[in-house]
Order: sequence, then structure tokens, then C-alpha cells
Amino acid sequence: MELIVTMVSFCGLIPGLFISGTFIPCIPQISKDIKSTSAIVSMAVSVSILSASLGAMTASSYSTYYGRRPVYLTFLPLLFAGSLGVASAQSVTQLMTWRAEQAFGASPAPFIGGLSAHYASWRLPQLVMGLSGLFVFVLVYAFLPETSHPGERGVDKVKSLSDEGAAALRSERPLRRFTKTLPIFINPLRPLALMRNPNLLFVCLAGFFVLQTGYTLLVPIAYTIGERYGISNEAIIGACILPSGLGTTTWRHLVPEDRLRAALPSALFAVPTFIWASGFITSFVKDNRVGLSLNVLCIFLNGMAIDFVFTPSGSYIVDTMHSRSAESMAANTALRSVIMSIGVLSLIGFGFLWITVRYGEKLGTWGTPTSDGSVQEVG
Repeated sequence: MELIVTMVSFCGLIPGLFISGTFIPCIPQISKDIKSTSAIVSMAVSVSILSASLGAMTASSYSTYYGRRPVYLTFLPLLFAGSLGVASAQSVTQLMTWRAEQAFGASPAPFIGGLSAHYASWRLPQLVMGLSGLFVFVLVYAFLPETSHPGERGVDKVKSLSDEGAAALRSERPLRRFTKTLPIFINPLRPLALMRNPNLLFVCLAGFFVLQTGYTLLVPIAYTIGERYGISNEAIIGACILPSGLGTTTWRHLVPEDRLRAALPSALFAVPTFIWASGFITSFVKDNRVGLSLNVLCIFLNGMAIDFVFTPSGSYIVDTMHSRSAESMAANTALRSVIMSIGVLSLIGFGFLWITVRYGEKLGTWGTPTSDGSVQEVG
């Protein structure tokens, strides 16, 4: 059991920590290496977000039908190939293409990425990431059993056909019988239909309005805090990103009731305050040591504030959509990741959370999934 938890946890760390964390501090060096501009190279972050969103929905849809083990064994090789492609990219087109595959397969990293870029090459952490994905693939293939409940997968329900149905299939022509045994196509956008439930939609919108503050602080960090305080060392830039990750591991909300109420203060006060404070400090605090220290503190506190919103919101989604938790979380991640905007919109996230807390019982009857998996329409 410990090995299973370790493998799955590492797979969960790859998208957030490794793929973004090792890339962002290296943007200046990458732009010089492939003879492009930092603005264009930074678009690879948006490409990876979009690709990871599509990958998350695809993986969750197919895991519902085939189970979790086949999905891991399919997506980890994509991560390996994508990482090797990013490490060997010689142009913007190659970088964007392989970055998309790397993030799609991914469904202490920032400092390590910056350290490698400064003392070796930005390509090194990408190679290490690919080899890590290959190593986890071997472990999953050798040790991870199927963890879905027996009989709950779509493929299990197909196999439970009556004897008459199975005999009818065997009596058909060989070619037709063969085509019916091929892998099926599942619409990867299907989980987005769950967002017809206003409660889930509002929580999702609140999440991405808050999350964008983290991206606003971190993605351009080499050209904001780095240039303002004369930091050109990629390792130090990567170290400045670490407080955000440390902030998101500081607190967890475990009380099962009134989950969303715990997120309201952070969505209203903490998240916008710390991003505004960072902008004010960068603009007006001229002392390098004081300004850098205060900015690192703001990044840490912003990470905490974001998690204060994310943890109860994620728990609420799982509680509300327990039978389709994987798809609901994938849809939440996809919609939240694609729609990123400016820092002041985090206040809108507070508005969506407040509406859900105030009118959640009435709104919960709209688009609520029934026992057969269909969605009840409004009215």
C-alpha cells in the first residue's frame, strides 16, 4: 500500500512541481538558446496548461471506463517522450510541440531547475524529468494493481453481458466481431458537461480566478523581481519560486462540514492583498535586500492563501460528485486552467464562493446527476 501511494503521489507531483517549476526559472536562458524572445517562450507555459487540461479530462474519462492502471501505463510514456523532445528542441515550434506532449502525458523542482540552468543547461532537468517518468512507468507496470472497484469500470460492465449477447457476438462475422473488441473512443470533453451544475461551476470559477494570481507572480518573475533587484542567477530565481510551493503545503482543511465558508476570507482579503503588495513593493522599495525579502514573503503568503481556497473547494467537489469524482476534478482543473486573467479578478472568485454558500441548496437541484449518471436539466 505504501508503494502504491508513493507512486501515485509522485505522478501527481510531476505536472505542478516538475513541469512548471523547472521551466519558469529557465525562460531567459531558453529564449537565448533557441534565438527567440522571452515573451514567446513564456507562451509555452500557456501551451502546457491547455495541454495538461485536455490530458486530465482524457485520462479521467478513460480511467472511468478502463481503470487507472492502463491510463498510467499509457500516459507516462508520453511524458517520457515529451521531456526528451523538450530537452532536444532547437526552435520555438519544436519547443511548443514537445511541451504540449510533455504536459499532456503528465496529467524542490524550481530551485533544481534554476540550479541546473545556471551551472549546466536548461535541458538537463527536462532529461531528468523524462527519466523519472520512465522509472515510474516501470514501477507502475511491475507493482501497481488496478485500484478501481470491481465491476465499476465501463469495460467490466461490457464484459458482464448475458450469455445470449456473448453468443450473438461470437456468431457474427470475424471482421465485425474484431471491430467490436477494439478500444473505444471516449469524448475527452465529456467531463465538462458536469459544469452544468451551478455549484460546481461557481467553485471552479472561484478557483481559477484565485489561481491566476500565482501565475501572475511567478511566470514573469525573472523580468519583474529578477530585473528589479539585479538577479540574473537562475538558481536564485528558482529559489524565489519555492515559497509559493511551501505556502501551499502549510495548511489543510479537514472539517467535513461548511467547507466553502473556510475559503471566503482568503478569497476576499488574502489573495488580492498579497499580489497587490508584491506589485507595490517591486515598484517602490529600492533596497534590494529588503525588497527581495518582502517579495519572497508575499509569494509564500499568496501560496498559503491560494491553498486556503483550493483545499475546501476540492473537497466540496468530491463530496458533491462522489460517484464521478475523477471526472469532476478533471473538469474543474481544465476549466480553471484554461481561463486565466488578471489579479483583480480574484475578487470575482469570492463572489462565486459567496453565492454557492448562500444559495447552494437551491442551486444544487440544477443539473444534478441522477443515479444512472445522466444530468438533470434545469426546470
